[in-house]
Amino acid sequence: MLDCLCPSPRTLACRVVLLDDRELMHEIQDNNTGQALLDVVYRHLDLLETAYFGLRYLDQDNQTHWLDCGKRLRRQLRGSDPHTFYFGVKFYAADPCKLLEEITR
Repeated sequence: MLDCLCPSPRTLACRVVLLDDRELMHEIQDNNTGQALLDVVYRHLDLLETAYFGLRYLDQDNQTHWLDCGKRLRRQLRGSDPHTFYFGVKFYAADPCKLLEEITR
């Protein structure tokens, strides 16, 4: 029987700083994608119009990056726990009046 050459998943402690400076702490497996962590934040905020938001983080060189929703967390994050993310507006709506939810506006 062949064993998988992939490293076994480990749990990451994630701290998400929200727009109002509240913090959300969450543990997630490092083999999940960035979208899985973003979905946790969306559920916490009860946010339905999600296309405008994302998570930023600082790498080891203090460079800011948007978390890539399609890539696994282990491919993007280096260093020790807890990893800090900043929830933010990634795109602005051309006409905010057309947004359905007050929370999105």
